[in-house]
Amino acid sequence: MTEISCLGNTYIHVLHYSNMVGAWTIPAPGWAQVHYPNWLRSSGADLDSVEYQVYLPAGTYTVQIMTLHLTGRGIMDVDLDGVEIGSFDCFASAFAGNQVKTISGVVVAAGGIKTLKIRADGKNPLSGAYYLDLSDIQISRTA
Repeated sequence: MTEISCLGNTYIHVLHYSNMVGAWTIPAPGWAQVHYPNWLRSSGADLDSVEYQVYLPAGTYTVQIMTLHLTGRGIMDVDLDGVEIGSFDCFASAFAGNQVKTISGVVVAAGGIKTLKIRADGKNPLSGAYYLDLSDIQISRTA
């Protein structure tokens, strides 16, 4: 797990943290790796997840996650200390890159080290798989 301090804004470029918890990998060479070289991809299994340890003082935050939409993509759930704070369907019939997902009004009542977890949780009925793609996470303190 990676520990990151947030005194104002936290930016996680996911590939820089090799000691994260999860089975996510860099996509195999090919079109995706050429055009999106700094992405992590889940194993394609339902409930697969990746975790980061983040220090957050008490306050209110906005969490932004860069992902992509494509066929074979699942539903992305975002948890903070085991509580779901957001959910996004990442399926699309055509490729849509650099999709920024925003979760506002995330309240941290007591400051400390928190576990931020990104996980596959089901899929759109039109999707044939549960893959998720992740590039960047930004946590901004708003209050």
